[in-house]
Amino acid sequence: MYYGVENCYVNKTEMKKIQTMEGIMIKRMIGVNKRTLTTNLLYALDIESAELKINKIKLTFAERLLDNQFSNGLLQSNENKSLLDNKFNNKYLNEIKETLKT
Repeated sequence: MYYGVENCYVNKTEMKKIQTMEGIMIKRMIGVNKRTLTTNLLYALDIESAELKINKIKLTFAERLLDNQFSNGLLQSNENKSLLDNKFNNKYLNEIKETLKT
């Protein structure tokens, strides 16, 4: 379900849709009414939230990018001016930066 999400910008609306779809799929797999509270169900089943999973995937991808000499150099050259302004031009890089702050 999360394949390919590591390099995409996911806004709040899309994140909510992903969480809703994940909750409905889990409820249907275990045969629970779709109106059952998802938060309590995920907690009882010890399943991470979709937002947490996606953030982990994105951070591991960013770590791999920065570990690679060529992609690190490319990111630095493209965003050199933006780093001085402390704001990236790229939504994805801004999202990673905000995730790292929390």
